[in-house]
Amino acid sequence: MSELPNDQGDFVEQLKKEFLDEVTYLLEQCEEAYLKLENPAHRVEELSNIFRVAHSIKGSGAVVGFDDLASFAHVVEDCLTLLRANPDLVSSEIISLLLQAGDAFKFRVAMLKEKSQEVWEIAPLKTQIEKMNAFLKSGAKGDAPITQSPVATQAPTTQSVAPPVPEQKAAEVTKEPPKQEPAVKPTVQQHHEVDHAHGGQGAKAQSVSVKVDPVRIEAVLDLVGELVVIKSQLLQEMEKNEKSNLRENEVISLLDKTVRELQDKTLSMRMTSLKPLFLKVQRTVRDLAIKLSKPVEFEMNGEDIEIDRTMIELLSDPLIHIVRNAVDHGIEKSDGRKQNGKEEKGHVWVTAKQSGGRIVVEIKDDGGGISKDKVKNKAIKLGIIKESQALSDQEVYDLIFAPGFSTADAVTDVSGRGVGLDVVKSNIQKLKGTIEIESTIKKGSVFRISLPLTTAITEGIVVYINQVRYVVPMDGICELLRIEDHAITNIDSSHECLTVRGKVLPLIRMNKVMSSASALKKLNLVKGDFAIEQNEGMSGKNGTVVVVDHLGVLVALTVDGVIGQNQVVVKPLGQNINTTNGIAGAAIMGDGKIALVLDIDGLVRNLKNRKISDDHLAEAETVTKEAA
Repeated sequence: MSELPNDQGDFVEQLKKEFLDEVTYLLEQCEEAYLKLENPAHRVEELSNIFRVAHSIKGSGAVVGFDDLASFAHVVEDCLTLLRANPDLVSSEIISLLLQAGDAFKFRVAMLKEKSQEVWEIAPLKTQIEKMNAFLKSGAKGDAPITQSPVATQAPTTQSVAPPVPEQKAAEVTKEPPKQEPAVKPTVQQHHEVDHAHGGQGAKAQSVSVKVDPVRIEAVLDLVGELVVIKSQLLQEMEKNEKSNLRENEVISLLDKTVRELQDKTLSMRMTSLKPLFLKVQRTVRDLAIKLSKPVEFEMNGEDIEIDRTMIELLSDPLIHIVRNAVDHGIEKSDGRKQNGKEEKGHVWVTAKQSGGRIVVEIKDDGGGISKDKVKNKAIKLGIIKESQALSDQEVYDLIFAPGFSTADAVTDVSGRGVGLDVVKSNIQKLKGTIEIESTIKKGSVFRISLPLTTAITEGIVVYINQVRYVVPMDGICELLRIEDHAITNIDSSHECLTVRGKVLPLIRMNKVMSSASALKKLNLVKGDFAIEQNEGMSGKNGTVVVVDHLGVLVALTVDGVIGQNQVVVKPLGQNINTTNGIAGAAIMGDGKIALVLDIDGLVRNLKNRKISDDHLAEAETVTKEAA
């Protein structure tokens, strides 16, 4: 057979690439459809969605020359045809088999993308599906009907050709994910969708998607960031120009509005919902519940919340590790749950919610909880802490994030090797996030992860402390107050509180925390790069209080004065610069000089490290009432 000319050969290679990209996206969409088969009410719709994907892989795969992929898709399509004719035949075993078929498709697509010459060992799984097809045909005729298998029944063993998948049993899923989109879409995974349906009057809205390389989107975001800086410089020059006329001010105001809208649109292109990640977590819970013979009910909320897509990869491993621990260590066996007065099924909840400019993800289980004594004894045995060392509850829980730490009695293929949770903490810290644990014996545990929504462009209040400008992100600001001496209560030499309308708030003296000598020295920066006029924006000798909300906790920050509101591009300080808690990055202001962007989360962590407790606040409230 003669070789194709170069132009035709390139055309075929482009077709193959388009096909593999399309299939990758479709298979990701199918993951939710497989899991929704657990609910009988959704089987007709989801079987049709999965069937269309298998049919597309079969037909298009054969056209571009991927015969083995097309042949396997044909067998899966036969299975789905039988199930569509009688959805009641769907069982836990069949769902597990379809999930493994999906994994096999993904594995083969990855091989083809990498142009791997390895042989795709699909025959064992293909044989299993063919046997299931024969069984379904006999069942459909009434000779051997298939019934829904309970959670505790062992599923038929199937050999996985994708990365290893445990033997499957059904973990019950009671919360319905949002309505499934059509399985076939003109887009591909890891490419951004751009909706062109806005602005049509009287016409039915249709979403048209185009493929855009993520590198191009990052380039656009960088240019928008530069535009924001130029806009800030222009606004500052206009403020200095006393001769500016009304028309110039109108144009500048319009430019400011347009740049802000452009910033919002471009940032939304970099945002992605948590739904695919939560579906991955749901699959993990199901597989592990089956492997460990634990009936587990999974529920997710807030999966439509969007975060910066660059954060998804680093967030994936922490969530997977935590839910694996919840099912393995947290959820008890059925008999153990009965002894503790619980229902036989365990429960795992994954919830996301937005709080200001941060997203909070909670992973909760109703298992046995974390034994603080057991954790502490293990830490003493490993030499992490001393036996006489006094620790708070949170400090004890933080010990489980130490490398090599595990309280498992035996090493299994699921846990016990002491790896996992140290990765959780390191990944979350890379995202400038925090993780906290709450746990009650025999009641369960909650892992609470707090992360910034995005770190690219932010709106903030520009303040100055010790003649250095800082930006406080607007998302966390509740109000600005004039500080008054009589409103401050001194608890001890290191703790102060501020009373605002009868409510006592922890007080952070920013001129002490960000002293120009110590803070800038830690950052290896020169104060001259940041200095401003001493009287710029002065608001009084006592300064101003900025009240911020951090995950529901109000904290008061004292600053020397407020300069104004500004839109800034947050830039990282770089790997070669030592960062400090309380600094999120830096921004170039309108005059070309630098302002440091405050990290509210880091400041609150510093406050907790100083161990200001509820007892301190209660004491301050008592003192305040007595003074009144």
